[in-house]
Amino acid sequence: MKILIPILATLCLTLWGNIAVGEEDQATLVADEVTVDGDGNLIATGDVEIYFRGESLTAPKVVYDATNDRIDIEGPLLYIDKDGNEMEGVSANMTRDLQNGLVKSAKFLINQQMELEATSVEREDGRMSTFSDVVATSCIPCKGTIPIWHIRAKQVRHDKDEKQIYFKHAQFRILDFPVFYTPYLRMPDPSVKRYRGFLVPSYRITSQLGTGILIPYFIPIGESRDITLTPYISPNTSTLRVRYRQAFKAGNITFEGAVSQHKLGDYGLRSHGVLTGTFALPEKYK
Repeated sequence: MKILIPILATLCLTLWGNIAVGEEDQATLVADEVTVDGDGNLIATGDVEIYFRGESLTAPKVVYDATNDRIDIEGPLLYIDKDGNEMEGVSANMTRDLQNGLVKSAKFLINQQMELEATSVEREDGRMSTFSDVVATSCIPCKGTIPIWHIRAKQVRHDKDEKQIYFKHAQFRILDFPVFYTPYLRMPDPSVKRYRGFLVPSYRITSQLGTGILIPYFIPIGESRDITLTPYISPNTSTLRVRYRQAFKAGNITFEGAVSQHKLGDYGLRSHGVLTGTFALPEKYK
């Protein structure tokens, strides 16, 4: 039978120290068994669950090291932050507030849209996460197989507050074949709505053009306008797509076009564009 222990008295002093008594700052530990050894180390085993300030951690075993004031976690563990981002790991050593520490063999899922898999992740002040030897992809349904596209990087840093992802020595791959390399790459994480930088790449497969990758670059222009430039690279085409959007008080306009150089025939440089607009008129006409 599970034991529910609000961290208010002895456990508050031994595990998380002096915590304000506000409701948001109260921590809760759920475990099959909780013991304290002769050195004052608290040992929780079974289905261990920790809830603290909107974040949660689940693992089979958690040991609080009273001497070093740290928590050793034996996995498989699952950590969910207050934004809903999920991190899995084999083991971890963290501070008592879960904001600093090292997670080994980790998978980090951002906004249910982008996954970073790394040999280790180091958390700093609950804001910065540094990933080592990373494979990143938004092809979540590809789990268990080679992703249609992914990015391999020596190091990746995720700034939780700025919602930015920084890649070092990044290599784009399609079906595990290298496409191109860049020493540095920055993109907003999937939770960002408007921020200059690369967006999450996508892929496209057609019978004529083959398997290609689209790498959009978003440029906001003030509060009401933006432009997105998207190179489309595949074995049989080199294409640059353009999308321009502008909002007005009574409507909006969108221009979408592309410039292409195909290898399917002697067509030369080709281009097209479409301009559409929607406006509210008097008497509820559009």
